[in-house]
Amino acid sequence: MTQAPKCEHGREERGAFCPQCHPEQASSAKSDLLCVGDVVIPADHNYPFASGCGLYTHAIVIAADPIQMVSERADMLWRTDVKPERLKVVGKATPEQLKLCMTRLNT
Repeated sequence: MTQAPKCEHGREERGAFCPQCHPEQASSAKSDLLCVGDVVIPADHNYPFASGCGLYTHAIVIAADPIQMVSERADMLWRTDVKPERLKVVGKATPEQLKLCMTRLNT
């Protein structure tokens, strides 16, 4: 597996973009409707996707009601504190990514 490129803020960019480096793209993304497979970023950089061991640049939605999302590698799951108004949709997961991410629903 190759090393993901990093933005000027030191964040890995794996199929998404850093909202600090590209605010014009972040502000044009929509978060009003979330669907399974959506790739999302924080709408506000003050509310990053985080775990006890690090930050994540983006997440993939695996359930829409209630909202549940996981990191691209499915090593982190968010569900209780997810608010749709704090998310922006920036793309769609590949079928392979979504298959891996959906395994978190059963763990």
